[in-house]
Amino acid sequence: MSGQGASGALHISENHLTARQLQGCVVAHLDAVTAVLARAFGHEKELCIAAGETAALAGWIAWDLGDHLAARSYYRVTADCADSSGHPPLRALALAYASYGEAVPVRRLELLERAVACVRGPGNATVAAWIHARHAEEAAAVATRRLGGELSDSGVVILGDLAAALLAGGDLDQGVHVARQFAKASDARPNTMGRARALTIAGRLPRTEGELAAHLRRCAA
Repeated sequence: MSGQGASGALHISENHLTARQLQGCVVAHLDAVTAVLARAFGHEKELCIAAGETAALAGWIAWDLGDHLAARSYYRVTADCADSSGHPPLRALALAYASYGEAVPVRRLELLERAVACVRGPGNATVAAWIHARHAEEAAAVATRRLGGELSDSGVVILGDLAAALLAGGDLDQGVHVARQFAKASDARPNTMGRARALTIAGRLPRTEGELAAHLRRCAA
């Protein structure tokens, strides 16, 4: 199995192993890849990418286990591998994982915006979809917190766009949550652009949210 193939298998294993079970495998794989990298003539880029992907997973596991210092160190390895390989999706991965460790919401969004810029263009659909969803999640959280104060007309529209994007991307739980916040904001500050978003969101809600969909259609009328 190639370095990148083995890294991919480890990411799949993440779905059915605990962080503690997976940690030993990931660290061992990272050690093996870095040992080979020094003498991998003609395959440096492939192995560098594999090392970066594995380091990102190692960082996520360390974070999950509460070792935040180790996690940040692994994310720096991922960023270094991205620089060495010239592989923008790997840089995006490093930025997106690192965003979890930022305490300030605006800083998390900044990192994710940089990650989004790294995966523009063809060939990056999978990682781009995850990063866009991660960005939408953080943006929605920021917008939701702001509902405690006065939300501008543009803020209502942004909240509507976030709800629509989350629902379209299949993140139904978060999408419904943001849609409810949007409905409250729309009631407080009705405007033409908000009404247009309400109709779009109503059409994307799951069937179980019929009452919310009906409320949004009334807002759009």
